[in-house]
Amino acid sequence: MLSILLVVNLIADYFLQNREVAEKKSIHIKYLLFHGIIIFFSFLLAITLMVNMKVAFMFATIYSVIHCVQDWYIWRLYKRIRRDRITLDYEYWKDSLFYSFIGTDMTLHIITIIILMGLLL
Repeated sequence: MLSILLVVNLIADYFLQNREVAEKKSIHIKYLLFHGIIIFFSFLLAITLMVNMKVAFMFATIYSVIHCVQDWYIWRLYKRIRRDRITLDYEYWKDSLFYSFIGTDMTLHIITIIILMGLLL
């Protein structure tokens, strides 16, 4: 089950998130909420297929809220650290710190999934 939830997170967090949402989710709450809705429904669907709807709803709700809080703060911190470099032509993919933040972000999400699995599934 853990491997399935990690794949769901990968799909929802990367493949179902466009560049605009990724760039603006730490600035504008509407983009963060949109991202959270994608996370919520991805997990709701996946977990409903494995267990009952009540547990799936609880897991998806709690996880999507925590996921969004993590995203909000981790990417705001990255932008604060790099505020002197970030301009309209900033090439974040050339910044090694950016990849460290992606790794930290994903690690936090994985830890959250594991803890919620232990509590709810």
